Amino acid sequence: MKDSVFTGTAKNFPSSKRAHPSAIAVLKLWQEREFLLVISLSAIIAFLGLGSSCFFDVEASFAQAAKEMMERGDLLTPFFNGEARFDKPILFYWLILASYKIFGISEFAARFPSALSGLLLSVSLFSFMNIIGRKEIALLSSLFFCLSFYFLSFTHAAVVDMTFTLFLSLSLFSFFLYAEGCKRMIYGFYVFSALAFLTKGLIGILIPFCVVLLYSLYLDRRKAIAKLFNPRGICLFAIVALPWFVAEVSMYGMDFFYEFVIKHHFVRYTQVLSGHKGPFYFYIPLTLIGFFPWIIFLPHGLRKAPTASLELFASIWSLFTFLFFSISKTKYPSYILPMFPPLAMIAASGKNSERPTLIFLCLLSFAFGLFVLLFPFFLPFELEKPERFCLYGLSANFALSFGVGLYGLVRKSEIVRPLSALMLCLLLFTSFFVIRSMALYLQGEVTTFSLYARGQTDRSEEIAAFGTNNPAIVFYSERRVKKFKDVEALKAFAEGKQRLFVIARKEYSSRLKDVGFFAVREGKNYALLAKE
Repeated sequence: MKDSVFTGTAKNFPSSKRAHPSAIAVLKLWQEREFLLVISLSAIIAFLGLGSSCFFDVEASFAQAAKEMMERGDLLTPFFNGEARFDKPILFYWLILASYKIFGISEFAARFPSALSGLLLSVSLFSFMNIIGRKEIALLSSLFFCLSFYFLSFTHAAVVDMTFTLFLSLSLFSFFLYAEGCKRMIYGFYVFSALAFLTKGLIGILIPFCVVLLYSLYLDRRKAIAKLFNPRGICLFAIVALPWFVAEVSMYGMDFFYEFVIKHHFVRYTQVLSGHKGPFYFYIPLTLIGFFPWIIFLPHGLRKAPTASLELFASIWSLFTFLFFSISKTKYPSYILPMFPPLAMIAASGKNSERPTLIFLCLLSFAFGLFVLLFPFFLPFELEKPERFCLYGLSANFALSFGVGLYGLVRKSEIVRPLSALMLCLLLFTSFFVIRSMALYLQGEVTTFSLYARGQTDRSEEIAAFGTNNPAIVFYSERRVKKFKDVEALKAFAEGKQRLFVIARKEYSSRLKDVGFFAVREGKNYALLAKE
């Protein structure tokens, strides 16, 4: 490889054997048994049970918007419930549309882009680590990434975050290869940043450029920062990213600009939207459980950051992502997903079976297992048998991981293999039982009532939602949904109609019955009412 643009810096890192990321080298790499293991495990975790549960509420927004784009024949503007939806850029909707064309409209098809993105990211991480000469931890990096709760959760969700993380990671992989001497990869940095922008907006530009800037400043290479602003690269970014943005501005003007740029970027960051708030430490417990059990290897890996270029780069990437979203007023669990690939690299670099690491594993396993066991006692209602089975299964797995930690302490043996086998079993159990049980508990009634309303009405009729903003109602009912918070407004809307179905939160059903609605079906969380 050519000389690095960072050679001769104030921070002198040990050199490593590197190879050009040529097509032939990558093809040879993909013939190795380790690659087959990575792709097999990643595919199993990402795709098994993908369409076995109904949508969680936020998933239905993307799935329905893509469905309405298909029905309207409009490939530029996402619509939801008949109104333009400017929450996110267009690329993820295009991917769902392509999946609908191949598989038909279903939960599996809507989630397929996320599952495929997760698989590609796991393979890309393995390939990247091999290309830069870190073959000894390439397999572990990919395994730590795909054998985690966050990988399972967001490959099984029809939301933008796994696809966004794929493009953002490819962008930063490209920059690191550029920094190590492969000058052509600067164009990959710009192209993949543009695709990240088309997936989730300005954050697709902000994160990679800030990570690159901080890494360069740490190495005291201001000239390298100047080289980053490549005119051809900027043109490539503009060619990929701007046409859709310009088209939307030309069609919708300031409405689009306010909704997409102001509201869903700056307002979302500085204010709480849709009630999704949390304290500054919101992402600490999520990181502990989302990257369990591999987080036990992070401290040792982080100690290498000041003297190793890859570990430094990954540390800046993960830490910036964590702090940036911790400061944000609006908080979603999915926001920190982009820091999991670098966490996997750091953990793989810091893998060890030393006493403090094993004690850390035992403590985490005991805490999570105890929390899962005690969780039902803090609920104001009794869980059904399927939910209890899921909790007992999770607590049993945490008990086994506690046992692995104790075994490592007593026998002083390595624990990665038994932990990997245990995590595979835990993730498969979560995929087939826990996620399905959670979806049925949270969304099962909405899905059932929406399907019933669809069967009792024709496409020209509307239904109503009272006290809920659940987008799954629109997807499963396939009807235009009017939302209400005021009983009198709903009563006035119902007058003059032959019939009207209303899906409401259970606590509001008595108020609706007082003004002439009757219950068709009632569940624990929702009620289906009607007025004829």
